[in-house]
Order: sequence, then structure tokens, then C-alpha cells
Amino acid sequence: SMARISMLFDLLNLTTLDGQIDAYTASERDLARKHFKFINPGKDLVIMDRGYPSIRLMYEMQQGGKDFCIRMKDNWWVEVKEMLDNGETDKIVHFKLPAKDRDVLNEYNTTNDEITCRIVIVELSDGKREALCTSILDNEKLPYEAFRTLYHYRWNIEEGYKAYKC
Repeated sequence: SMARISMLFDLLNLTTLDGQIDAYTASERDLARKHFKFINPGKDLVIMDRGYPSIRLMYEMQQGGKDFCIRMKDNWWVEVKEMLDNGETDKIVHFKLPAKDRDVLNEYNTTNDEITCRIVIVELSDGKREALCTSILDNEKLPYEAFRTLYHYRWNIEEGYKAYKC
């Protein structure tokens, strides 16, 4: 038997706030949506790994006032690839919902199909570069220098999963 699980995990207090279990074929993004009711808009910052990037998911989070920071694959979107190629480290970008996801506009009673995000490229201690996408655009609220440390906290969820598996 195999299943897919998802946790909304408080990375600083090492506490599971919500857990979901579903068929192994279930999407991580669909399980993440089930956590939405446990996220405090304007107070929480959801940190996600590179399996989660989706313009639709980011759109839904922004529409609900939920802040996020998501690790991006290097080739996920043209903006990320260009930033990596050009040595850029912090940039505001705009994404449009793909045609296949436009049904979500009805859920939020809007015609606005665009989101604004901030892409940040951080260099890790081993020299590798990570691309992060966040809904927090304000450099004073979340300065560039904080992202490397912030994303490092994500590792605590891996430890949380390990504890449950053992």
C-alpha cells in the first residue's frame, strides 16, 4: 500500500498544524490546498519545496492573502532561467494564469488573471544557487539577505516527516 501525505508544519515550533493523507496518485498541490484553512493571512509565510510551484497555486494563495516562498526548479519559468543566466538576484515578475487554469477566476469572482511575485536567487554555502519565488514584494519586510536563512528552515519539515515515518 502506498499513500501521499502532506503536512502543514510550523518550522520554528516543530509542530504539525494540519495533516492530509490521500491516494498515492493525489497531487501534492491538491493536498496543499487543503491546508489553506489553517494558514493565517498576513501572519504566516508558507515555505514550499520545488514540487509545488504552480502559477495556479500561487494565484490561489495570493487571492486568499496567504504569503509563500517556493523553491523553483532552474528551468521552471523563463524569468528564473534568465535571472540565473544573467546573474540577477532579486526581481519583481508578473505571471499570467495559463488558459487551462482560468476557471479559478470564477472562484474568486475576478477577471484579473495576473499575479505579481518576487524571484530571489540565493547562493548556498556549497556554491549552488537556489531560485525562490515569494509573494512578499517588500524588501523591507523581507530583505534579500534573509532568504538564505529563511529557506534553510524548510529542512525542519524533512525532519518532521522522518519522525512520523519512524
